[in-house]
Amino acid sequence: MNKEELNIIKIKIKLSYIKKQEIKTQIIKSIFKSKKIAPITRVYAHHLLNKRKINKYKYKHICLKNKKRASVFNKLFLSKYSVKNLIIENKIQNLKLDSW
Repeated sequence: MNKEELNIIKIKIKLSYIKKQEIKTQIIKSIFKSKKIAPITRVYAHHLLNKRKINKYKYKHICLKNKKRASVFNKLFLSKYSVKNLIIENKIQNLKLDSW
């Protein structure tokens, strides 16, 4: 296996983990918002939600075009290299970025 294949496998594992965590947070949110469940479990669900919000920002964004994890713009979900290539090819118009 070369380096690119290993990176793609790592990214797939990471994305599947993120999806599982998102499903768990949705379940915990539904428990917290339900009025029929006992107050003790609702408070515990609220506690778990507060802990999860801290861990949510651990994951970096991944470029949609070339699957890079470094230097990805948050709004575009593209790396700076792919944005540069799109600008050179005249596929992006009226793009304003604060820093390059």
